[in-house]
Amino acid sequence: MSERQFTRSCPLCGAVSPLSTPACLRCNHAFPPATIRQTASFSCKKTLYWIAGVLLAAAFLLVAAVAGFLHARLSSTMAYREALKLAKASPAVEAVLGKDIHLRSTALGVAFTAQGSEFVQFSVALAGSHGAGHLYAVANSIHQNLRFSRLSFLPAAGTQYIDLTPMPQRLTLPPVPAKRVYLIPLGLDDSEPLDWAPAYYNAKFGIDVVLLPAVPLTEKLVDPKRRQVDSESCVEYLRRLYPELDADPSTLLIAVTSRDVYIPSFNWAYAENYRYDGRFAVVSYARLRPPAIMSRWNPEWLHSRLQKILTKNIAMLYFDLPMSSDYTSLLSGGVLSGSEVDLMGETLIGAEGTWDSFINADEPTITIYSVPGKPSLWRMTDSDEALPQHGAHVFRADLANGLFIDRTADFRLEGQYPLLFTRSYRNQDNISRSFGIGASDSLDIFLDGQMGVYVDLIYENGGRMAR
Repeated sequence: MSERQFTRSCPLCGAVSPLSTPACLRCNHAFPPATIRQTASFSCKKTLYWIAGVLLAAAFLLVAAVAGFLHARLSSTMAYREALKLAKASPAVEAVLGKDIHLRSTALGVAFTAQGSEFVQFSVALAGSHGAGHLYAVANSIHQNLRFSRLSFLPAAGTQYIDLTPMPQRLTLPPVPAKRVYLIPLGLDDSEPLDWAPAYYNAKFGIDVVLLPAVPLTEKLVDPKRRQVDSESCVEYLRRLYPELDADPSTLLIAVTSRDVYIPSFNWAYAENYRYDGRFAVVSYARLRPPAIMSRWNPEWLHSRLQKILTKNIAMLYFDLPMSSDYTSLLSGGVLSGSEVDLMGETLIGAEGTWDSFINADEPTITIYSVPGKPSLWRMTDSDEALPQHGAHVFRADLANGLFIDRTADFRLEGQYPLLFTRSYRNQDNISRSFGIGASDSLDIFLDGQMGVYVDLIYENGGRMAR
């Protein structure tokens, strides 16, 4: 700060005197009375500087206290202790840090317990004889059963993460017909990789997952008013993009995007996932991003949330599993917030210890895919699709309503506006039409019923809406 604010010069001899003196120290010239107000101003400034210093010191003490509390809370968790143990035992980490690996900073993160699940996410700086870096961890502990969803180390001088995540425990699930999952990065860049998925799901479920090349997100899929991706149009776009995979009932197509999505058929503000016909899905993690500053502290936090929501969708589509009302279950249902996704564990049965069906669980439905020259594929799922192969049939049995529907495709016209002409036959409909009793086709919808008693709207897929 300039010393002119604390001194003044004599107008007669030019000598410099302290601001607080009433006369020049050399010639004893009396300073004008107005300068006394300057003395008061100086005193006021000193008081303000003192108050500012006290407040700044208090802020530093508060930050230090909060940091100390967070570190104490995080370091008391089993996840923290196990993460440090795994990092110090890793040859890859030792090659970067050298010997004598120790903490270089306090841990920053979050630890809380809810619904019987303890969630912990943190980052901490480590150092050794050769270098330094950051350890990032995200874990859940249910009944003292600790599972890391993400655990990695990033050297201070590098951009390549060292993956320390233990391989997931293989889930024991009922046997189902073999399928193949295809993941499609939709509008993702190189900073949002999915290369971890094939090995992870092979270890967790024992299934084949193929990562297809990234697909750009066309503006035709984005609603200009909502500025959200239309998930239903997205599914149709991917089916046209991969017609051979679309025609194979043993394949599952799942798009993963960082853009916000919505489902036109539902009056929702947004959606995290959209599943269709038991074979197609769109998964979005736009609404799962942690607060910006906390996301920078631990980039694996967002990756953990994406992994959990993607795992849920793969489990439901591959194994035809229902959703659960237990927030700590792998199959936790509903539109979930980021903190609710954090509570999700890696097993079907969560902290409740028993299966808790979702409040509006789907009715039991069996779908049978019959393709000439291939074994029939039986699934416990609902599907309204018709396969494009000549002679292929999709049989659907709605066990709750006693409804049986058979769908088959007669022909398919390619071009700018492709057309798949299909026929559907169903029971509980005794009306004879162009293709016989109980028949409908993909080019027609019509009303059915009895005058003054009831009216049904028959859809092109054979379904009906009672009025």
